[in-house]
Amino acid sequence: MLVDELRLMNPQLAADYDMETLEISMKKKTKPQIQDIDKAIENLKIHLPTYKNEVEVYQDEALVHKNQIVHFLGITRPTLDKWIHEGFIKAIKSKYLPDAYFYPPSFAVAC
Repeated sequence: MLVDELRLMNPQLAADYDMETLEISMKKKTKPQIQDIDKAIENLKIHLPTYKNEVEVYQDEALVHKNQIVHFLGITRPTLDKWIHEGFIKAIKSKYLPDAYFYPPSFAVAC
């Protein structure tokens, strides 16, 4: 039934591909999980107040860079990139600097 529907929806697909050998696979959806999040948040509570003077402020924006987040959370850069990709940490577009995205000190709220 699926093959017939595909043929009807896209005749070019049927012309270019052997529809009799069509294979369909499914992957189970899994909700992303953050491992050791409690430890990362605890690290943030310790480091952010200690290093708050190192956080760059432009106009009224506190701008935290990725290398600072890695340090504050005590995680690796690949872990941070994964968390950003999965939406646990979100960048905010700067109101003042064109094409600049930063992470406000409240970025941990997304966790």
